[in-house]
Amino acid sequence: MKKSKLSKNLFRFSTIAIAIFSFSAASSSEVENTRLDLSLQKADTAEYRRDRVVVRFKTDVVKAGITANVRSFAVDRLKASLPSSFGAASVKAMGELTEYAAVSFDPESESVDAVMAQLRQHADVESVQPDFIYRKTALPNDTDFGRLWGLKNTAQTIPQIHLSQSLYTTANPGTSGKDMKLETAWDKITDCSNVVVAVIDTGVDLDHSDLVDNLWRNGSNQHGYDFVNNDTVPDDDEGHGTHVAGTIGARGNNGTGTTGVCWRVKIMAIKVLDENGSGSTSAIAAGISYAQANGAHIINMSLGGGGFDSAFQSAVNAASAAGILLVVAAGNSSANVSTSPSYPCAFPAANLICVGAVDQNFAMASFSNYSTTHVDIGAPGTNVVSQAIGSFQTEVVSLDSADWTLNNANFAHSTGPDAIQNPANWNGSTNLYAASADDRAYTSIDMSGTIGGILIISLRGALQTNVDYLDFYARPLAGDPMNSSSALVGSFSGTSGGVFITGSVPVMTCANAAICTLGLHVVTDGTNQQAGVRITSMQVDKINVSTTGQTSLNGTSMASPHVAGLAALLKAYNPQYTAADLRDVILNSGTKEIPLTSRFSKGSVVNADAALKHIPKPEIPTVSGN
Repeated sequence: MKKSKLSKNLFRFSTIAIAIFSFSAASSSEVENTRLDLSLQKADTAEYRRDRVVVRFKTDVVKAGITANVRSFAVDRLKASLPSSFGAASVKAMGELTEYAAVSFDPESESVDAVMAQLRQHADVESVQPDFIYRKTALPNDTDFGRLWGLKNTAQTIPQIHLSQSLYTTANPGTSGKDMKLETAWDKITDCSNVVVAVIDTGVDLDHSDLVDNLWRNGSNQHGYDFVNNDTVPDDDEGHGTHVAGTIGARGNNGTGTTGVCWRVKIMAIKVLDENGSGSTSAIAAGISYAQANGAHIINMSLGGGGFDSAFQSAVNAASAAGILLVVAAGNSSANVSTSPSYPCAFPAANLICVGAVDQNFAMASFSNYSTTHVDIGAPGTNVVSQAIGSFQTEVVSLDSADWTLNNANFAHSTGPDAIQNPANWNGSTNLYAASADDRAYTSIDMSGTIGGILIISLRGALQTNVDYLDFYARPLAGDPMNSSSALVGSFSGTSGGVFITGSVPVMTCANAAICTLGLHVVTDGTNQQAGVRITSMQVDKINVSTTGQTSLNGTSMASPHVAGLAALLKAYNPQYTAADLRDVILNSGTKEIPLTSRFSKGSVVNADAALKHIPKPEIPTVSGN
């Protein structure tokens, strides 16, 4: 039975709802996601016109022209006083900027430095500067572009977006410049809308705001096919295929979310893997055949297995023979594909590229399969941020007295507004909490539009183990939540010493609640009091199933779509290029990394700028009139 995205997310997130408060060592980092605009920026302070400079006239000269009502007064005076070698058209006004003019000269006979030195001596000139060159930078304005290190690596730290995400901690942050070199490639092309890329996977979220405008449509307005449930709605109920599709072609420069390698492209959604990420030979082979029959130029398959499969190979060979480029993942078993084959990576198809994963330093990811005969090239495959079928929205809950109701003097704020503690004079050692305590603090937040949330708390604590407790409550009503035993969602009892620890508590009972009241309850017996607790930060990760979600994943599944997206970019740049041409240029234009020479056959990582330089743009035929 096909699950809806809503029920799938409810199931997934409800599994987080552990009965007891769970703790892990606090370790988090954030990155500021600066909005990047498509604009003009100076390329280099040393880059300027060698045949022209800009002068600024003195104020009295400009005023003289204004008084005489002659806007060209200063320009005419300078032109008349320059040597004849400058030429009659050597001085030109700069629009309405009457205080500036551009002065041209012959670069064969004069240098910029010499001309500026000469003009600085002129009685009418206030200052002289080079005529700097500016170039367009085709960086998209998508709000979270700054998280996409594979597309532009600035040595940024990729944050943990939500609790179910596992960060790849090696090389995070990585090395600035270790990326696909798309910034310069995008100066040439960003639009791949004439290219169809089939994503053979768990389906694609057909409602995702960053994907919906880039979905392929057939004559019946269908976006692909679902070979798991045998219907024409290849929606994603697992998330993997949506993530893959986002790397290939999330809508770029639309002011929201992320961007794909192609800002515009036609993504054909073909569902062959179920809600658990598993699929069969019959579904996968049928999916490849569907892509072939419906005009796909490129197929991405971020899937694999260990057994040789003649039917699967026949489908791959047929697509390859039909001129389709197949881009596939190497696998995540840290294995040598030459001795432990993973398919389809190990299939010997002519138009197939098998992709391994590299990290933010361009070292091979620890999980990536490798082989100098089967794994062709590397691509970004760690901490890859892309689209998700459900998103977490984080709201930081303030701990100042304006928001928290404290029921007695045992709960108090610290000297600043950032912490709440019990006992009120907490010092972590000699000051102890009260005996037989029933101490309460609570606050409310809006959880409208969510399917629940996760309360994340950092604290230092020492409580009599399994006797005294700090209990956590959450209920979808106003008022003291500790009045209802059914609102208990987690507990802490024991000691962390002087170490800050982080815990997570599910608040699924507050799904879609306009008022969700969160409570802290210190309950103690009459003996063996300890140092108590000091909560230093608290926030709620709201869970929803919005159409703007993102997540970060690791795997060769994430590396493969970077290459599929690049192939689409190259195909769009020169539609005459065949699958064999695309494969050849991608594999022979990568960034060489010496440690990868013993891992991948090309010993390199894909490079979009270098690949584009290998491809001539098709000539535009000249049309003559009668």
